[in-house]
Order: sequence, then C-alpha cells, then structure tokens
Amino acid sequence: RSMGMVMGVGEGDQPLYSSMLLSMKVDDAEKYLDEYLETVSEMGKIMEDADFPFKYEVESMQIDGRRGLKLAMDMEGMFGQQEIPQAEMMLKLMFGSDGTMNVFMAAADKNTVLGSYVSKDNLISALKAFGQDDAQLVDEPGVAKVMEMLDKDAHFIGLWSPQGTLAFASRLMGALNPAAAAEIPQLGASPPVGFTAKLTPAGLETDMAVPSDVMKSVAALVRQIMAAQAQAPPGAL
Repeated sequence: RSMGMVMGVGEGDQPLYSSMLLSMKVDDAEKYLDEYLETVSEMGKIMEDADFPFKYEVESMQIDGRRGLKLAMDMEGMFGQQEIPQAEMMLKLMFGSDGTMNVFMAAADKNTVLGSYVSKDNLISALKAFGQDDAQLVDEPGVAKVMEMLDKDAHFIGLWSPQGTLAFASRLMGALNPAAAAEIPQLGASPPVGFTAKLTPAGLETDMAVPSDVMKSVAALVRQIMAAQAQAPPGAL
C-alpha cells in the first residue's frame, strides 16, 4: 500500500548501507513475506538457469521472535572472473567485508513490514522502537517546517539533507583517502530540502521546497570555501 525508506550517515567503519531502513504497509504482513519468499525463490532459480552474472539466496527465519526472512545477494558476481580492485573496495564499503548485500525483513505488526540492510541487529532495534511514543522523524522541527510547505496529498514525498550528504561524502572519502576527507567542508545545521510528486489526470506534478535556512547555510559554506582558497598557498587546490 505504501513504502518509506531512510538512509542515514552511519558511524565509524560501519558499511555505508548499514544505516538504511525501509517500511512497507501491506494488507497482511505475514502473507506478504510468504509470497515474497516464494516469488524471489522462483526468480533465483530462473536467474541461475539463465547463468545470470550474480546469485542470491532467500531464506525464512525468526527475527526477534517475529516472522522474517533474509535475502543475500552476491554482488561480487557482477564482475565475473574479472578482478576490479576499486569495485571490490566499493562493495565492501557499502555492504561489508564479504561484498554481499544482505537484506532482512520482518513483520512489525499485521500490516507493516520493516526491513534493514547489512545488519539484522539494526532491524531488531527498529522492531523494538516500532509503535513506541518516541520522537519520530516527522516531529523533528526542521522536517516539520518543510512538511508544512509540501502537498499533503502527494503520492511521493522525499527529504534530502544537504548537511547529511556532505557528512556521508566525508565518510566515503575517509574510507578511500583520509587526507581528502579532511578537506571536505561541513555544512551547518539546517532543515532538509523537500520534494513531492503527484500523479494527476494532467500528468505528473512535482514540487520542491527549499527553506531559507538551507540557503543561509549554503551561503556560509561558500564563504568558508572562498576564505580557505584565499589563504591557500600558490599552486594548492
């Protein structure tokens, strides 16, 4: 019926996808997982018979005492027999040491399926938090401010954090080249940028909301970069 996804920055040496969570609203959560397991298993057999470049496996399991499943996809298989060090490094950065994309899903209640990438522990934490009265993303002041500017009836709503994007880029560069990561400037706190899309008889309507605080934060960052360049020695990038 609906789907939501969030990708966070993550911490330390965690794989980049370890902070990704998803939520799906369905008619019957356990039935959805049963049908998902059956469908994906059949697809796996077809892909194997077709000698597809990568393989995946799906299995049923209990997760925190709930009906769940695990999907494991061997992403390194995409490269066949070729050894591409940069690509293998990126896979490990994204998914972990073995380069396998693991997705865990479980029924949170009768009509909700939650999922997480990389780690089952992240899903267990989400399941424990589900339904509690803790603060939600939509309650965060910056998010709430942007949501007021967007179409409440839109079919798709997206929130993009410029601050989080730079922090994510810094983590990525830090794993590849710590010296380069130190040169990435960070953006001050600001609300996210909002996007919406809506299907109407006239076509697809899109909208974007950019709070003034975002523009102020970006302007401050530009001044910071310009000041650093002015102080850099001749020939420095």
